[in-house]
This record gives sequence, C-alpha cells and structure tokens, in this order.
Amino acid sequence: MKLVTGFIALAVVIALFQIVPADNLSGANGAGEACRSCHAGKKALTLGIKDVYAPLDKLPYRHPPMEQSCSPCHIITGLKSSKTWEVSSSGAHKETIFLLTGLSLDRDYALELVLKDERGNRLPPYRAQVIPAEITDIVNDDGKAPRIMEPGLNDAKRTTFIEATVRWLTDKPSNFMVEYGATVKYGERSSDERAFSNEHFARLTGLKSNTPYHYRITSRDIFGNTSVSEDLTVDPMDALNRKGKAWSGNERGDKAVRPEIVAVNLFKAKRSSDVLLRYIASGPVKASLSITEPSEMDKHGFGLTPARYSTIDVCVKCHSQGASHPVGVRSKGPNTRIPPDLPTIEGGMMTCVTCHNPHGGDKEHLGRMDVKKDLCEACHRT
Repeated sequence: MKLVTGFIALAVVIALFQIVPADNLSGANGAGEACRSCHAGKKALTLGIKDVYAPLDKLPYRHPPMEQSCSPCHIITGLKSSKTWEVSSSGAHKETIFLLTGLSLDRDYALELVLKDERGNRLPPYRAQVIPAEITDIVNDDGKAPRIMEPGLNDAKRTTFIEATVRWLTDKPSNFMVEYGATVKYGERSSDERAFSNEHFARLTGLKSNTPYHYRITSRDIFGNTSVSEDLTVDPMDALNRKGKAWSGNERGDKAVRPEIVAVNLFKAKRSSDVLLRYIASGPVKASLSITEPSEMDKHGFGLTPARYSTIDVCVKCHSQGASHPVGVRSKGPNTRIPPDLPTIEGGMMTCVTCHNPHGGDKEHLGRMDVKKDLCEACHRT
C-alpha cells in the first residue's frame, strides 16, 4: 500500500517536473556564462576547484534554470547588512575550540578573540581576517568518544532559588549538555554546544533547598562522537554549608601571573565545512569570539545560499510541494531508510535533491533512479 501511495505522489511530481532534452533548450550558456568562466575547463583546474560543467554537458536532460543563471539557487543577491557571529566559553580554560557554523566559504570575515583572566583583566585581543575556503588544516576523526571524568559539585549560591555549578573533565575537547531535575526524569537542561574544552562547568538554576538533584552529562567532540554519563546526584546544600575554595580549574600548579595567548589556529573537521578556532593560553582565561561578515557585494553576491534554501525553498517556488513527496523530513520506522547514495542535509533530512538531480541527468524528470519503481523501493521496504 505504501508503494502504491508513493507511485501516485510521484506521478503528480512527474506532471509538474517536465524537463526538456538539452538540444531543445534556447539560450544555453547565456546568463550562466559568468559562472562557466571560473567553474569550467582549464580555469577551474587553475583555481583548484571542481569543473561542474564537464559532466553536465554530456547529459541528455538538463534543468532549464541551470542554463540561464546559477544565482537563483546558489547566490545571495538581495540587500544584506553585515552579520556578526558571537560565541563565548562557559568558564576559564587554558584551551578551547569554538565552532563557527553558517559561514560562506568565499567570504572574507573579520575575526576578534577577546580573552580575560580570572580576575577580569582583559588581554590584548587577537584579530585576523579569514576566508573559510582557504583553510587547509583538516583534522581526522579518531572514532573515540570523550571520556567523562571526575564529575562533582563545584559551588552554589543562594538567590530566590539556589544556583549550583557542577564540573567535570574530559580527555579530549568536548561540548556538553547536562540534564537535571529532582527525579531521574530530569526535565531541565544546561548546555554549551559551540565551545569545546577539557574542563567543563555547567550551571543548574532554579534549585530548591534540602532537595538532592539528579543530573546526567552528555559530552560530544567536534566529530559528533558522544559519551553519556550514568545518573549522578548532587545536593547544592553541600556547597552552601562547606568552607573552602571552589574548584576553579587552576589546581594544576599554574602560577598567579597574567596569562598570554600561546597559539591560535583555524581548522576544519574532515567531511565538514564548518570552521573551528582553537586557542591555547598560558593560564585559564575566559574567551569570547566574534566573526563579522562584510556587507559589500562581491562576484558571489553576498555569499552562497544555505543548503536548505538551495535544495528545498528555491524548488517550491516553481514546483508545488503539496502534491509531491514530503521534504524537510527524516526517515522514520523500521521499514523506511534513506540509502547513503541519496543525498540528504542536516543529519538525514530529505530534500527535493534527494530524489532529483538538480542540474541534469540521464533519466526523465531528473530522477536519480527510475521514479516509477526503483526510487520508492530504495527507501520504503515491505
């Protein structure tokens, strides 16, 4: 029954998605010629980029908009003001990796890293210009999840409610998410998903007196390798009643001198376009990083459109989405699986490009497989 329903949906898609053979197109290489000047032939080879046109020129069917202009799908052309990304560390660390998402590969960004020591003294800022496409330092995944070590209560303070801080270490830079609550159902969370370090401090807010709390730590490295702790308990009254100094991350013999920046480097994780920045300081520092995008237009407009726009939003401007297979969804259930050779975005999300080649193909309707049979059976198992 699922396959029959799929055939009906695809039949409607076919009626909406008529593609003419390449030799019947007029105006070929018209407005798209500016893109061909860099992305085809010897110029592409010289620039070290992929020749995207060579395989397309041999295909019997092409998507007409591709012959006219690349801009509607790939280039941000509208009026755009400058944009700033900001991320801060959750505590004072000697080393932190910041994750920067959503940057255009070809834009020139202004970077500023501001560091403060544990007394609040500001260090001279680190400034640089960065073009993501020019970052060549790529790190490989070791396949190992971070190890969560020495979890415990750090300190607590009383306001209207009680706020407690739990701390722990990991054996590799990781971000965190802490679930907590009065029972093992938790219900509240504290997280820092864009800063990766070996020392972690998570604030638990809205706590009540004389109530032990359950919490669970999830730590993830830059590749997505993840560890989850066992259920842990903490009584904030222990910190309110005890005497002594809270754990600050400086128990390893760091001298009480003003720290300095030892190194800053930019890199990418393998198979990811996100940019990562690592700083190393001579002592624990709190850090904030800002990345500012220039507002002026260049040969690529204001940058390249994000994946969801170029694979879903721009498609539905011409092709009615309501009459076709749903997009913007992930496969669910034991009988549904998207095979790895059908492209998805954002952790397995289906788009129009999952089933259709966006530029051209050797099958009618630009299907990646036979849209009347094979494409349905690739994902829906009976």
